[in-house]
Amino acid sequence: MVGLVVDQMRWDYLYFYQKEYGEGGLKRLLNNGFSFENTLINYSPTVTAIGHTSAYTGSIPALHGICGNNFWQNDKYIYCCDDSTVQSVGSQSKQGQMSPRRMLSTTIGDELRLATDFRSKVIGVALKDRAAILPAGHSANAAYWWDSSVGHFITSSYYMKTLPTWVEKFNKENQKAPKYDIKKSNEGVTITFKMAEAVLENEGLGQGDETDMLTVSISSTDAIGHAYGTRGKENHDVYMQLDKDLAHFLDVLDQKVGRGNYLLFLTADHGAAHNYNFLKEHNLPGGAYDYKKAVKDLNNHLQKTFGIKPVMGEDNYQFYFDDA
Repeated sequence: MVGLVVDQMRWDYLYFYQKEYGEGGLKRLLNNGFSFENTLINYSPTVTAIGHTSAYTGSIPALHGICGNNFWQNDKYIYCCDDSTVQSVGSQSKQGQMSPRRMLSTTIGDELRLATDFRSKVIGVALKDRAAILPAGHSANAAYWWDSSVGHFITSSYYMKTLPTWVEKFNKENQKAPKYDIKKSNEGVTITFKMAEAVLENEGLGQGDETDMLTVSISSTDAIGHAYGTRGKENHDVYMQLDKDLAHFLDVLDQKVGRGNYLLFLTADHGAAHNYNFLKEHNLPGGAYDYKKAVKDLNNHLQKTFGIKPVMGEDNYQFYFDDA
């Protein structure tokens, strides 16, 4: 089984760029697969951590516990995958101090591992830590994500004590300069698929007696969408790259696992509205939500009304109140 999430992919991109897609990538999925187009996201907000968790647990934030990329828990501002009890593996930075422990429910991969007495392998790959960790689940054999401070893939002691030899070799062959923001480049799409293909090859996924699962998330589409908007050359080019790399990835799956021997799904964690600066350039109404001003104004109002300033902050249009 292969789960593929394309971060910030609007459903209409399947058709908006369709004339320029090749035959072996997104067109192959549309022509040979089934497209679920009458769907509903039954929660809010739609952000990376929630979208990935909901897709793989089949649940909602109220039940799986991941209610934002960042949120307040017990009056403390936290990151969805932060875990101070584990250490980085593959670097000395804190970018590997991550785990799925804040997620309350199980994933498809967890249930698969349970069903086979843990003989199935489940591995997650993404540039973003949360996009590799949360889909793979609690009992995953591994999850790998990009540490920008060192310019290669790392993991956490939650999964292992040292990087496998093949990962170290992959990192040497694909090393990037520290601090280089690969997420904002088309290269980020390619290297994610390359890592996924390396996992298939070196971990022997789909080669044993049990069903294995590989979760892959493409993060560059989100970073580029945020930086440049949902239209224009940059967005166009990253989807051309995605289509090309996806076609190669499907070919690798055909060769390694066999056509018809794997189930692959494509989804997105969320979409995106048009950038408000883009709308303004074309005389369309639009603007940005000033969350800092909203928190300040609300606290001032509550101070006048009740004599307290209880709002600790806001994230994704949700206001967090100091319980004490």
